[in-house]
Amino acid sequence: MIDDSKRDLHADLAICNAAAAGEWEYDGKTVWSADGLGILQRDVFGGRDDMTFVTEARTGWPHAIERALEAEQEVESLRTRLLTAEAEVERMREVLVMIRSHAWNDVNLREGGVGVGTPKFQSPWVARQYIRSIDWALKEEATA
Repeated sequence: MIDDSKRDLHADLAICNAAAAGEWEYDGKTVWSADGLGILQRDVFGGRDDMTFVTEARTGWPHAIERALEAEQEVESLRTRLLTAEAEVERMREVLVMIRSHAWNDVNLREGGVGVGTPKFQSPWVARQYIRSIDWALKEEATA
């Protein structure tokens, strides 16, 4: 049994493209290539369903392989974009944590607690608004 998850789609497509070109036709007895050559005869190869399958596979299988290859490229592109977005989200989370730390420092400086440097926010009320908003955003991120 072949493990289809490890098939080489480029090799499969090359096999398809090496076969007689163009669409094939089935007349009930013989599968004909586009150039008029008989490819398979029903009494030698198999039943009607097999012949129909071979006829349709000539154009259908390369199309399906090409779509699969395009889908794999799209998945890889989306995976790269996702990793980039995740890194950006983490960077923004770190910025929010830093702003929250500055806001608490301001609250402490203005309300007699221990703080470092000079206040960066207009008032403790504004600093607390930032803290609440950041806490909400970080909580939302944690539940997502």
